[in-house]
Amino acid sequence: MSTKNDIFLAYKVEEQDAAKRLAEALSRYDLRPWFAANLLAGQTYEDEIFSVIDNSSVAIVLWSKLSVESPWVRAEANHAFTQGKLIPVSLDGTLPPPLYRGLQTLDLSKWAEEEGLELPEVLLKSLESAIGKKISEQKIPEKIAKNRIEEGIKEAEFWTTVSRSRIQSIAEYEHYLREYGDSAQWADFAEIRIKELRELKKRPISKKFVAILGTLALLATIAGPIVALYISRSVSTKITVPDKESEVTTESPISSPTELKDRVDTQAPLKEKTDKTSTTSEISNNVDKTISDEDTNNELNPNSEDLGLTDKLNVSDLISDNQWSTFALEDFKPIIRNVDLRDLTSVADAGSLDAMALTGLAHHLSFFPETDHGLELRNYTQPACDRGHARACSLVAWHYRTGISYPKNQKLAYDNYEKACDLGALVGCNYKAVRYRMGWGGVQKNVQYAAKEFEELCNKNVVWSCINLAEMWGSNELGEINLENGQVYLDKACKLGTCVSYTTSN
Repeated sequence: MSTKNDIFLAYKVEEQDAAKRLAEALSRYDLRPWFAANLLAGQTYEDEIFSVIDNSSVAIVLWSKLSVESPWVRAEANHAFTQGKLIPVSLDGTLPPPLYRGLQTLDLSKWAEEEGLELPEVLLKSLESAIGKKISEQKIPEKIAKNRIEEGIKEAEFWTTVSRSRIQSIAEYEHYLREYGDSAQWADFAEIRIKELRELKKRPISKKFVAILGTLALLATIAGPIVALYISRSVSTKITVPDKESEVTTESPISSPTELKDRVDTQAPLKEKTDKTSTTSEISNNVDKTISDEDTNNELNPNSEDLGLTDKLNVSDLISDNQWSTFALEDFKPIIRNVDLRDLTSVADAGSLDAMALTGLAHHLSFFPETDHGLELRNYTQPACDRGHARACSLVAWHYRTGISYPKNQKLAYDNYEKACDLGALVGCNYKAVRYRMGWGGVQKNVQYAAKEFEELCNKNVVWSCINLAEMWGSNELGEINLENGQVYLDKACKLGTCVSYTTSN
């Protein structure tokens, strides 16, 4: 499998000079190291960083007294470790966290202290084996090597400027793709954002505006043909959103959940209304019982009788409450593969919360011909969360965490994870515990509380809670290192299907 980078370098920002020196040294062997993590530091860019790791053959983590205490370096190391591409090295003789000591740690302390030394042969051999290509014995000129590193830094600077600008522009994302072509590190992110911005430009008409038009139409019917003609002409003029509004390519950061809900409401697509009063009873067996009569009457698909929904799909028969609560995203794939997506969408459009959540997941996991995260969010995921579907709220949290469809906002991301937890989704509870372990999303760090939550979730068979707790015992987060305690949770995780280990080295 080809990758955009040969090597990803993970390091503490205070040690970026040593990391850059290593990147330049590796580049001279005609390798493609990626060095720019300091420009994308912190949870705001978590997914961009992980994407670079995914697109690298190996990841070298520069362990030191500083980096072993860094949650960001540890997160990057863990992401690489789970993919089997981690190469740990030590800048000052510090051992990596226990979880990674089963891998050979290469000592670069002497190289780091003295300028002008060649890279250790053992490192080059390790890279040659891991990357799967012969490392050139003929070095490329130093100037060319340094220029390559600088190009990577410039791309990271370009991306941070474009992706975090208050004014989001399609032209800027297209410029980024033209500038870096097939080698662009974040091409997928850029293409998704372009699609979202184009969708924003269409500016669907708000429900309030549609209601006003409906009232005017009723008055026109009563007042007679002349008024009706006037109303008809008014409607044809107002439905076309003025150019000034349709060209909006910026969404200001959302300051509150209320503001967010208003924004989503104004972007909801129109739904036809029907005079058929029998529709509710015809599909009542298929819609979630928690929907109110008012919600049902407003959201029903007018063609539900023709679709024969009562004979086709009942999502509650496909997924149990426990599966909604504990399944990882990948676990939903076999279920979705066995569902007719047209039937699923029809039942979702009819108002079933489970169907709305599963349709959102189907979009999210690219089962539809064109995955549209904006459509997923507005039509299915967000409304289902608003009505109390726990797993839908965890997907809303994902949108906030990644910055796709919603402005990136870690506080709202973890608030929605907590909401998912409160509604009964254990996956949301795991993220809630992570929040307190790391002090993310505006809460005070509380490792004792996090450990307690991980313990309870591990007992409920949430595998990543077991692994989180094992890592805490394998470090000094709980005031001591206790590998025996940690191993208990690693054993439990392995029984649940995810096996990792840590081994002390001599």
